[in-house]
Amino acid sequence: MASIDDESGSSSKKTVGKRGVTRLQKIHKAKSNGKRIEVQWNSRGQPIKHNSKTFASFIGVTVRRLVPISLDNWSAKKNKEAVGVYKQNIWDEIEKAFIIGEEHRAFVYREAGKLHRAFRTKMARSYLKDSKGGFVKHRPTKYSFCIKQDDWDKFVAQHMTAKFQKVSDENRERALNPQHPYRKSRLGCARLEADMVEESEVGEINRSQVWKAARVNKSGVIDNENVQRVVDQCEKLTEALSEEERQDLGPTNILFEALNLPNYSGRVRTYGFGVCSRDILPRQNRPTQMDFEKLYGFCNSLKSRLEVLEREKIERDKLDREKLERQQTEEVEERQQPKQVSERLQQPEKVAQRQHLEQVVERKQPEKVAESRLPSDKGSCNPGSFGNIPEIPGQSQNKGNNIQHSVEYSVSSPNKSNKKFKIEESPRVGGSTGIANLPFLDMYVKKMMRVGSLIQIKMEESIFGEEFLEQLRVESIKEILDHNWLSASIITVFSRYLYDKFISPNGLINKFSFISPHVSREDNLGNGIAKILLKDEEFKDKMILAPCNLGKHWVLLVINLNAEVIYYMDPLNGEPTKHQNFKTKFENALQIYRANSSSKVPKVLKSKKISWQKIKCPRQINGVDCGYFVMRFMKEVIMENEFMIPTNYFFDHKCRTYSHDKLTEVKEDWATYVVDDVFGKQEAIILPN
Repeated sequence: MASIDDESGSSSKKTVGKRGVTRLQKIHKAKSNGKRIEVQWNSRGQPIKHNSKTFASFIGVTVRRLVPISLDNWSAKKNKEAVGVYKQNIWDEIEKAFIIGEEHRAFVYREAGKLHRAFRTKMARSYLKDSKGGFVKHRPTKYSFCIKQDDWDKFVAQHMTAKFQKVSDENRERALNPQHPYRKSRLGCARLEADMVEESEVGEINRSQVWKAARVNKSGVIDNENVQRVVDQCEKLTEALSEEERQDLGPTNILFEALNLPNYSGRVRTYGFGVCSRDILPRQNRPTQMDFEKLYGFCNSLKSRLEVLEREKIERDKLDREKLERQQTEEVEERQQPKQVSERLQQPEKVAQRQHLEQVVERKQPEKVAESRLPSDKGSCNPGSFGNIPEIPGQSQNKGNNIQHSVEYSVSSPNKSNKKFKIEESPRVGGSTGIANLPFLDMYVKKMMRVGSLIQIKMEESIFGEEFLEQLRVESIKEILDHNWLSASIITVFSRYLYDKFISPNGLINKFSFISPHVSREDNLGNGIAKILLKDEEFKDKMILAPCNLGKHWVLLVINLNAEVIYYMDPLNGEPTKHQNFKTKFENALQIYRANSSSKVPKVLKSKKISWQKIKCPRQINGVDCGYFVMRFMKEVIMENEFMIPTNYFFDHKCRTYSHDKLTEVKEDWATYVVDDVFGKQEAIILPN
């Protein structure tokens, strides 16, 4: 072939306009100047978005330069020592050119092995044989800078063996006619999925959608019958299953069932290179017989001990019950008597107000609401702003007279002494304990609010460290009503609810504070977070709750500035090291805070790194509950009122996952706050779209 002759220098023909060898001189120049490029990673540890392709190309160039072409097995035990040296050299080169965490070292090694095999394949396909089918003895001139003649001789000898020829023929025949051809070149499934999530309004992409998008042509059309057949089967299976059944099947089972092909143990379809089944599904270890015997022995001893304790408890309770009940009864009567009289007097009036409001809502038709005009006075927020409904007489004035049930919790006060205070359950609209606020809010949104309208809620500086207006849209309210994935506005309003109902009334303003999820999402370097922390000297004595969106997944950080500890609470039990950019952002914020507040941070902590402690908190079992779990985490952290969080989570709230009732309770808390405190106290303004 002409190209081979050109490479060996035996032909006078010149190739015009051909692409040269990839060297990435700009990266090498930036590296020599001390500049490093940042790479973005997804939650599964794969490079995505900007610079990810350049990152992969640089690994390939580095492997081609440092690893001899004669190395035929990247993972063989006989090559372990030599490959170990190559891997370390590759990693050192990558670290000089890119900002990359230690947790991505394994991915770099796997990518290097893959690219080394690809380079060997390219050399064998394009340069190993001449036009007559004979083996070329001289190395290609084009790659003489990275291929030594001795290594080329070994490479040729390896490909001349009968064993290699047999394997090569089998692989060539298998690759001639793929059933479902991949059409996205070097884009890869991980980068393709990230682009789809960014463009999608839904925000959640299932695996069959990624698989389909990877196999359409440039016009976005499926031109392969086999691919179309699989897509149709996926849609058929999806329509036949409910949402809960699809979640129980797992993230890829619908696609696997539609393909009807054997699965490879080393990878999972549509997730891209570097992801295997253990990264998607939790590893399950089978118990041994010894484990069962230990468990039986422990249960028997525990049973015996419980029987003894139960007998002792019965005897002790029998002696103390009458005295304790008499004391409690006296305390309750003394505390509740004035309140009960007031509630009995006002209950008929509140029930009548609620019934009157519901009758007005039922009479109001959606078409008329759409035609009605909203007031232009942005400084007011009367009930007329919500669709021309009459104002509820005395609702805001008699707010404290609503009938409420309460549960008593024992918590620690800021001064470390035990203190009991009331944790109020969600009050019902108008004081009626028989009607929940979620159904009422649902009915109100559907019949009284315009599509595209929003509510502005003032967030005070004492809550988030800065004052701003939260714009709560109708679409956001529907997220919690339909139990969909939650946006930042819902989390922000719930933080305000916790401040108004738990922190402020119980004197915990100097104990707890929040960082807005908007700030934690938009601040890429941590400067905005540090600015908020430096505003108030009292921040150093607080527990700071920071709900964070990692990209369609919510986690909670609880920051103890005094101890320089960040408690990491992930409903998916993930590791903070998998989100290096996110982790670095908060560490930078605390470092900036440390540098600018020398009088506030103990000198002992100055030389220490920021400590991250992962908490074994309850885990979600689907793809939408993370926001509800984070709201529940925030509430329980405040209820416990401690300066630290146990690694195994608080004993009173420890469980494998939250029940439906516990999540509904959080939703009811949110709805009650919006109905009573936002609508009832007239703190919001509904604006037209």
